[in-house]
Amino acid sequence: MAGIPPQQTLYVSNLNDKLQKEELRLNLYMLFSQFGPIMDIVATKVIRLRGQAFVVFKDINASTTAMRQLQGMFFFDKPMRIQYARTKSDSVARFDGTYSAKKKRERKEKERLQEKERLAKLKRKDQLAIGDRESKRKKVDEEMAVREREREKERQRLREEEAEEPHNTLFVENLPPEATENPQMLSVLFQNFEGFHEVRVPPGARPIAFVEFDSVVHARDAKMALQNFKITQSNTLKISFGKKG
Repeated sequence: MAGIPPQQTLYVSNLNDKLQKEELRLNLYMLFSQFGPIMDIVATKVIRLRGQAFVVFKDINASTTAMRQLQGMFFFDKPMRIQYARTKSDSVARFDGTYSAKKKRERKEKERLQEKERLAKLKRKDQLAIGDRESKRKKVDEEMAVREREREKERQRLREEEAEEPHNTLFVENLPPEATENPQMLSVLFQNFEGFHEVRVPPGARPIAFVEFDSVVHARDAKMALQNFKITQSNTLKISFGKKG
């Protein structure tokens, strides 16, 4: 790999992670030892390091030859990827007198902190995913609640209509002020229905009107057609049968 200087330690990856640790070390030793004396083979079953190993030769010539000869070779049904290790192994450091327990502790501590940060990032990612799911579920619940309230309002309206006694006069509420000031506005709306007779707007502050038809049947047809009709941007007609009196 470009940028990594030659050294005695080889980093071997893409290994079969189904092998037990000791079985992996033994087979790697048998394969790599043909190229020169081996000082150590490091393999672990830690999840993030599965399928990887470090092979430490006594000299660089042996490690270089092994890398060239074995690069891409199938080892337990998988092609090996081999490169020089980025750092000197402890075995080599002890051999050449450069080993430092303090540096090793510092390196281990750095690795521990990096792993801790990696796990923390995964945890934050999981928490964000959970929060996102909760938010979506809450939104769905709210939308379902709104639809259920609307359905209940509609059921209540139908119950009220069923309880009403039909009449040929309709009682119209929720009118805009201009409709009561100008009854012709309502007349234009209701005269399209058969049997329309007249619109009466009683005096007073409350915007209401009575619309009379020649029969209950015709009044019912108009009521069904114009119930909840949006007469203005902010006014929706509420229509019921007039009371007999």
